[in-house]
Amino acid sequence: MASDTSSEATQALQKLIANDDLKAWNNKLRHSLAQQRQRTADETLLPLTCDQVFNVIRNETPTTARDFHALVVDQILSIAKELRDGKTDGYKIYWNTKEAHNQTTTPKVEENSRDRLVEALKQKLSSFPDIHVEPEGRYADAKRADIKVLYKNWNIPIEIKQDYHKDLWGAAENQLIALYIRDQGTDGYGIYLVFWYGVRKNGLQPPPPERNIPIPKTAQDLEKLLQEMVPDACRATVRVIVLDVSTRKAAKQSL
Repeated sequence: MASDTSSEATQALQKLIANDDLKAWNNKLRHSLAQQRQRTADETLLPLTCDQVFNVIRNETPTTARDFHALVVDQILSIAKELRDGKTDGYKIYWNTKEAHNQTTTPKVEENSRDRLVEALKQKLSSFPDIHVEPEGRYADAKRADIKVLYKNWNIPIEIKQDYHKDLWGAAENQLIALYIRDQGTDGYGIYLVFWYGVRKNGLQPPPPERNIPIPKTAQDLEKLLQEMVPDACRATVRVIVLDVSTRKAAKQSL
């Protein structure tokens, strides 16, 4: 049914998801719905016009869900570059520190790190008064994405994990895709964002053994591996971004 792009197929999948007798199949049905919507978007997608391309490049008002997604991704990448290459110790806002020398100790809890990112993203998007960034964005079945970015009738869910979280390797598919991008307002677009704290003892959640993939040594390695794990049907619309918030010493060691 996921390959059928008709509105009848969409309604049928939604009815199956709402059926309490099929709760055991709920996640698989949600995944099928996300794939079905992605195929629908692919079939109806028109190439961006020159004006739309320039709008994205100049960070002007988005005219499609695709360039809205591109705008949000671009602003997060700008934040990532400032954290990685900036002259200040901006990465420390994602760490607990010792007051005496502002020395990093342990990563902040995920909610605190998310809130710092929300503040940075709001600042980046401040020239767009109609774009709103919300923590704990509400979705169907009382589910909440870590961040929800809204504009007109569109929204972009952002699912966040820290590099040591037990669901690091499965959250893109099991949460972002299965629970959030099925929302009609997303048009299938979403972002999976991970905080990378560097190579350290008892740090990174190791990849599942059955995947037979190498342990990443850098933020770039992790981003590449996670992007490759996004299902083919969603790879064009689900972007993985790994924010390198490792300490400067750790960042140098990982080069």
